[in-house]
Amino acid sequence: MGLFTWVVTGAITCLVLALLIYLWIPEKDPRKQKAAISRLNETIRGNAYRQPVCRTPACRGHSGRQSGGQAAWSHDRVREFWARFVEPYRKVLEASGYLRRISALLSILDQHGDCPSVVQVTGDREQKEIGNVYAILSQVSLLDHSLNVAEKIVRGVIERKVKDPEMLVGKLLVTALGHDIGKIPGLTDASQYSKGDHAYVSYLVLKNVILTEAFPQREEILKAVREHHYRVEEGLTGELRRADHMAREMEAEQLASRGQPVNELIAALTSSRTVDQTPATQANRKEGQVPPLLNLDWLDLNEFIRFVEPHINVENDGHFKAFSMNNGLVYLMLSLVSDTVVRLAQKHNHPEVLVACETKEKKRSIEYTVKTMLAQKGFIPSFIGDGYSGARFALYDNDGKKLTAGIYMPVSAEAFKTPLSELEAKKNNCPFIKQIADAQPKTGSRAGEKNG
Repeated sequence: MGLFTWVVTGAITCLVLALLIYLWIPEKDPRKQKAAISRLNETIRGNAYRQPVCRTPACRGHSGRQSGGQAAWSHDRVREFWARFVEPYRKVLEASGYLRRISALLSILDQHGDCPSVVQVTGDREQKEIGNVYAILSQVSLLDHSLNVAEKIVRGVIERKVKDPEMLVGKLLVTALGHDIGKIPGLTDASQYSKGDHAYVSYLVLKNVILTEAFPQREEILKAVREHHYRVEEGLTGELRRADHMAREMEAEQLASRGQPVNELIAALTSSRTVDQTPATQANRKEGQVPPLLNLDWLDLNEFIRFVEPHINVENDGHFKAFSMNNGLVYLMLSLVSDTVVRLAQKHNHPEVLVACETKEKKRSIEYTVKTMLAQKGFIPSFIGDGYSGARFALYDNDGKKLTAGIYMPVSAEAFKTPLSELEAKKNNCPFIKQIADAQPKTGSRAGEKNG
């Protein structure tokens, strides 16, 4: 591919990215839109994407310099990474279409990855997981952290002696290099930032800029990036979580070797180490039984969400029907789901839904049908498997004390109109809900157990 083509491609990518940023900034504040676009355009005008690394010594055997003496990449580590983890698999990556996607991600990180690898915002998911150690981890750049995770995930496959590892490298590299790209300044509106936003923005960048065409592994990659801070241990998401954790441990050791006080960080990483666990099991079915799907084609999910939303983080004498968490999820009691559908069936005159709607079996079918509809929109996390409407979750306070347990349907906060930061603010009026610091899915639940 010629130099001119790469320049044109880079310019188009910049424009697409600018459009995405414009769409992500809340419409209710045009001044923020204008300011964000202005800042982004200044960055784009002054920093066109680098040329592909095929001009480096490891790739072409040349001097690593473009005509005129300009380096192909700004960071030596990008060149080293390419030589060790990309070039050996060049033919397979090129044939599978991953090579250009990896080059694009490396270009973005090479240009914009000198920012901190953590987001300094109260409630950010990663910041809570590793403790109040921003000042320490801010010394690790996003570029270095992304390359660390990519190296860990590829080495993990090689060390396990997986058959034909070269067939997995493309998927692993794109996932690792793109998993935190949403932390680049300007891709989020700080006033709206809440826990989980950087993972969701990373997902959006990959979906709309890097992985624009459909291919077999696209959805698997997007799901892993979007859910890499959920408690998922299996599949690509689990691989990414483990590599992310190992990279943080390595970074902590490197900082310690430079005399940094990292005891708090190491303790946090040790306590949050991922462990093997079976997928969460939903408590509204017996083994081998899946509730039958109902015909709810008439149900407008947007209207359903509008009816549910006023119940989030509303508490009456310790009783509640839904609560949000700064992990980017809203937890709905299953009874709220079925009761809302019954209300809408009454409103829109669908008597077939009202028949036997008080029975346990009919409620389970309503809940499972709604969960299936929301999952088709991408609003249900993957740890709620097929055949289940939700899971039993144990709720804990900041000291790790178990508060209660209940059966909930977790729904992505992006499904709701109100920003997660505003939903979280409502907890100030909820003495019990505001104590909930963690919601951990439990396994082995049985049908017939009541909601918490």
